[in-house]
Amino acid sequence: MSRTKRSAFAFFSGLGSSVVTLLIGLMSTPVLLRFLGDERAGTFRIATEWLGYLALMDFGLGGVLQATVARRLGHNETSKALADVRRAMRLFARVALLQLAALFFFGLTARWLISGLSTEALFELRMGLLVSAIGTVWVPLAALRPLLDGAQRSYWVNAALLVQSLGTVGLSILFAWWGWGLTGQFTAALLGSAAYTFFLFRLVSRVFPDVWRPLSDVQPDKFPPGWPMFMFNLVGRFSIMSDGIILGAIQGPGEVVRFYVTQRLMLVVVSQVQGIGNATWAALADLHHRGESDIFRHRFLQLNRWTAILAVAGLGPLAVLNERLISLWVGISRYGGDALTWATFGQALLVAQVALWAWPLVGGGMVKLVLPVMFVGSILNLILSIVGTYILGLVGPSLGTFAGYLLVYYWWYPRLLQKEFGLSRISIMSPLLLATALFTPIGCGLWSVSQYFPNGFMGNRIMDFFAWGMMAGTGGVIYLCLAWKILIPLKERQRWPKRLSRR
Repeated sequence: MSRTKRSAFAFFSGLGSSVVTLLIGLMSTPVLLRFLGDERAGTFRIATEWLGYLALMDFGLGGVLQATVARRLGHNETSKALADVRRAMRLFARVALLQLAALFFFGLTARWLISGLSTEALFELRMGLLVSAIGTVWVPLAALRPLLDGAQRSYWVNAALLVQSLGTVGLSILFAWWGWGLTGQFTAALLGSAAYTFFLFRLVSRVFPDVWRPLSDVQPDKFPPGWPMFMFNLVGRFSIMSDGIILGAIQGPGEVVRFYVTQRLMLVVVSQVQGIGNATWAALADLHHRGESDIFRHRFLQLNRWTAILAVAGLGPLAVLNERLISLWVGISRYGGDALTWATFGQALLVAQVALWAWPLVGGGMVKLVLPVMFVGSILNLILSIVGTYILGLVGPSLGTFAGYLLVYYWWYPRLLQKEFGLSRISIMSPLLLATALFTPIGCGLWSVSQYFPNGFMGNRIMDFFAWGMMAGTGGVIYLCLAWKILIPLKERQRWPKRLSRR
């Protein structure tokens, strides 16, 4: 299977997986809000963001391992890649102990980290954290995933994530219905994580059976320093995964629910667009390591153009119709407002594009060059988000993220790519501007059409929701057709079918 076909398969498998996950999430969120209430639902969301920082306690080991394994497999050094993974599993066992200590620390300090938390919710949160501690047992197996990613078999990872998502959502609803509260939500997350890890374990054992058979004549090399990757992940998480923490500390868990559901549909879309980078980084790294610079630059600019187009196609119609969709989904009282919607739209566009720009630098081992960009952007984002939340309320964190990306990342990353890879800054930055400009008349037309149809025009809330969803989808398809003709060069349109059909 060719690099193009593997990358496309990985991307579309992830897209299909997320469509299923989105549909289940659409159905489960109103149910969970009804069974849990806004305080518990918001508290679980805040706790999830805090616990996301546990992944950083590998101090860059995961990122270093991913780059190392990709390079090994690209050079057909499979035995050395397996030796690296075995060594990493031993190191991840130490990471598990650090994560266990962090879980207990968060439980002790949660009263001060989440504003207005009731005594009952605090008790359930602490019990849930004790349940989560069980998951540290299989942390060492996190070292297995880079083997599938590096071999461009991310579609298997997507399948495992789908199994995890389905299991977690189903159990979350069941435990909420039984009245287990926050403890039940953590239990569902634990069981879903166990299913994902078991699935991953079986897949890697089948694709790389020698991973469990150490060879005495193959010794792993010493890993390069992981602190650049650690700092990269840390400031990256500060940039886009701290909004709930800030809102929870300042305004409480109830506002976190409004913020989360208002952004939810658009953030699902942007996560799929980011999947372009996740699905193609191994192939791009392979081209770079082989010295095929011209092909690398050509492929990257193609992906850059498609990332902008797909991001606008997915996010634009949702932003136009977001109020209608949210009001039908969870009720108008939980809609965070038009300002939050459009701030999220701008934020999501920039996040999707910048994520792709970071991959060549990170995959090429140039994390140290990226760190100043991310540090400045994250500090600016954090300051603006906190100040914005105090002054503007709910929209503050999203505006802070948008401003940070626009003022720092959007112009700094293209300079680095031009310097290191010879890419034109105009070629990097212009696709997003052109893609957004092309959507403007379509967005205005979609909004005008929507004014002729009041909520309830289908006579059923569920049918109304899917009717508005179909309208958003139609707007996206119309936009894609125009973008294909206007924004994609003729030669590229002619080449794509041939490349995808290549074995």
